[in-house]
Amino acid sequence: MAIFEAALAACAGCTLEATLAKDLGLSQSQGGELQSGVISLQRSLALNPKDLDTLRALGIAERTSPSPELTIPFLPSLRSSFTSRTFSLLMIAGFIYGRFSHDR
Repeated sequence: MAIFEAALAACAGCTLEATLAKDLGLSQSQGGELQSGVISLQRSLALNPKDLDTLRALGIAERTSPSPELTIPFLPSLRSSFTSRTFSLLMIAGFIYGRFSHDR
């Protein structure tokens, strides 16, 4: 995780910032640092609001979090990026992906 943090610090404003933030968030979440992971994923989503992988990861974090209020703040900003129908479809797709990706 230190490598991603260092890369993000060096990258600030570069074209890879959203990807680095997403990778850091995924690493943090998988390493048990869910709150830090959600913050990094939210940063990634703010930089690239149409990234489906980040959306899925936040959806999974929301469902598995012992305190879902950690992940809820990203929803209003995300909703403004899409029409309501598209947003609903993305949320359903994220749920289905998260639900069935654990069964493999």
